Amino acid sequence: MYIGKTPTVGNFQVCDAISVVNGQAAYTLQVGGVNVAPESANHMLVSLNGILQKPGSSFTISGSTMTFASNLATGDVIDFVQILGNVLDIGTPSDATVSLAKLTATGTKDATTFLRGDNTFAAAGGDADNYFATSGLSSKDLGTGLHIKTGDSGVSSANTSSDELVVEGSGTSGISILSGNSSSGVVDFGDDGDNNIGRIIYSHSDNSMQFHVNASEKMRINSAGKVGIGDSSLPSNAILSVEGNIGSPLFKLYDKRSTSTVDVMHLNSSHGGTEIKHFQIEADGDVQNTNNSYGSLSDRRFKENETDANSQWEDIKALQIKNYNLKNFPDKTHLGVIAQDLEASGMNGLVKNKPDVLYTENETLPEGKNVGDVKEENYKEVKYSVLYMKSVKALQEAMERIETLEAKVTALENA
Repeated sequence: MYIGKTPTVGNFQVCDAISVVNGQAAYTLQVGGVNVAPESANHMLVSLNGILQKPGSSFTISGSTMTFASNLATGDVIDFVQILGNVLDIGTPSDATVSLAKLTATGTKDATTFLRGDNTFAAAGGDADNYFATSGLSSKDLGTGLHIKTGDSGVSSANTSSDELVVEGSGTSGISILSGNSSSGVVDFGDDGDNNIGRIIYSHSDNSMQFHVNASEKMRINSAGKVGIGDSSLPSNAILSVEGNIGSPLFKLYDKRSTSTVDVMHLNSSHGGTEIKHFQIEADGDVQNTNNSYGSLSDRRFKENETDANSQWEDIKALQIKNYNLKNFPDKTHLGVIAQDLEASGMNGLVKNKPDVLYTENETLPEGKNVGDVKEENYKEVKYSVLYMKSVKALQEAMERIETLEAKVTALENA
């Protein structure tokens, strides 16, 4: 049984005896006085001085000429040269000589199909699931990436050339990760040091979604839509919980627009289909709420070491009430106190010195900055809530003095 042209079976031949010529390395091979050309040195057995020679190094063949590695000398004897011949030569089929009839393939061959690795014809772009399963691409290097396209979405190749995997479609498209009811679907992001330093996990056992950063969980969303950030525990009585050693500030809203007039944050609720604004933080830092009520935990059960407050009369008299504007808002005039003035008056307890904010290893460092450098210098804050209480205490003292003066006036008038 063969494929292509008829194979050639060579005959084993013993060459005519060769006489050694002193100082000569090349000799002509003949059989029955006719020159013969072995296919290669590997198709020969050559004995010199009773020792078989190594093909390719001890001797070489070029046509019918055998050349030894070095010149022979008088007294050397070429014992024999035997040509083994071409034991089997199946040849090379000529171009366009092998038809489909010689191949074992199933399916229909036409302009819309291609021959797959399993010797079946399939429609181009069809049955991708079966193709990937049978062709073993799970362990193959896809080179520049894989682009799966369904329909005509109009996305040009230039927009996807740098991506390793592109799923493109004119309508809804995506990637599905299927797993058991009690197992998890996982997407890992790895590097040379850790093959899952980043990870997204969907746990089917409790229908939660987990997000891992730097090889540890940083956020989780449970089946009720509750979100836990900074800790794997979820809030029991809140929609959003931020926990853990996150640093300062714990929560920050930042509007990068230089001339923003839009409120930074709103807390609203809906009653009877009407949206009610309960609390808002404006772009200039003002805080407003619907009932103008701000409270604190003041239950006696939380407090101890109660004593009557000292006189606040002198402190309140020493206050310097100023008009000023913030540098970033030059057109808006404020009424208040200056922290440094309070310190100069001895009311250091009303001033809070904020610590410097330093650059950390978890943030992008500006050029020329290192971890530990000052990001924001410290500044001073005034505890206005304490100032208000000092004012109330001073007002009580003023009321007592007024009442005493009123009583004296009344006594004088009745004298």
